[in-house]
Amino acid sequence: MSAEFRCPNCAVTDTRYRSTSGSHICNRCGHEWGGREINANPGWFSRILDWAKAHPFGTLLTLSVLLTFAAIGMLGDSTSTASDKTAIWVVAVILWIITFCYWGYKKSRQNPSRSQSYDNLIDTPPFTLSDRTPNLGTCSNCGLEQIDDANYCVRCGTKV
Repeated sequence: MSAEFRCPNCAVTDTRYRSTSGSHICNRCGHEWGGREINANPGWFSRILDWAKAHPFGTLLTLSVLLTFAAIGMLGDSTSTASDKTAIWVVAVILWIITFCYWGYKKSRQNPSRSQSYDNLIDTPPFTLSDRTPNLGTCSNCGLEQIDDANYCVRCGTKV
């Protein structure tokens, strides 16, 4: 059986197809996967928020620059008070500090420290695939891959 019809949550083959969404539902655990994502055309604000979620450093940098320009623009404004000018400069400096701290954090996460042994990292696998991968067989009639606990072939219906 192909992996498309096997539940990614519990690895059973007892699934049903939902034609309205094109997804599969597991009859054992109820997990739903695959299918078409029906999404309306997002507006410009939703696109900006999606970009901000995907690029947090770029968002922080953009906000820092915009707030700095706003603070510079307030310097020549005679209608704003000194406390307003001070407050916006304090917020701008705090935002710049957060931006550079986040940048340093992301940079340290991308490059492992030099004290770690790279050989040690390569030799130890994080998990073993043999425990999670079900045993596959093939149908004697049509040759389609089947999971061992399947009783019938999905394509031709031959008893396995």
